[in-house]
Amino acid sequence: MTKKECIQLLKESFDSLIQDVKELSDEYFEHPKVEGKWSGGQQLEHLILTNSAILRGFSAPKERLLEKFGTFSRQEMTLNILTEKYTKAAKKIQVKAPPNLIPAIITLPDKSGKIAEFQKCLQDFINVLNNWTETELSKYQLLHPLIGPMSMREMILFIIFHNRHHQKQLK
Repeated sequence: MTKKECIQLLKESFDSLIQDVKELSDEYFEHPKVEGKWSGGQQLEHLILTNSAILRGFSAPKERLLEKFGTFSRQEMTLNILTEKYTKAAKKIQVKAPPNLIPAIITLPDKSGKIAEFQKCLQDFINVLNNWTETELSKYQLLHPLIGPMSMREMILFIIFHNRHHQKQLK
């Protein structure tokens, strides 16, 4: 998948999720539908936290990425393969968000600010991706805690998958 195609899918995943969050009832934005699960606001906050962490990786100096993670050396996964691999791995260990990615309580007065923050994440990704070439997206990598080393392109695909995954939980 080309950088342009990745950016288009990234935009669609953010825009679609934002629309769904805007349409959430006030009750569900603040309170989970099921005890022990996250509210709609917490789902959004989790995505802000996760996407911001990945964005920091994309914003790091490329030399530092090479020093810390090395060069990506296998064939890149498609979005479908990445989705399958993550889903299988998550089921095996019943994955839970790391403590730094667990959202706080989000209240209704926070809604418009959180939506704006999520929209800013998208714009920040688009801006930072302008500094990446097609070759670099396949050369550099980050370490995903469940999947392991992933190319920068695969990390974009992961964001798309992850946004969609949490969007399904909103419904």
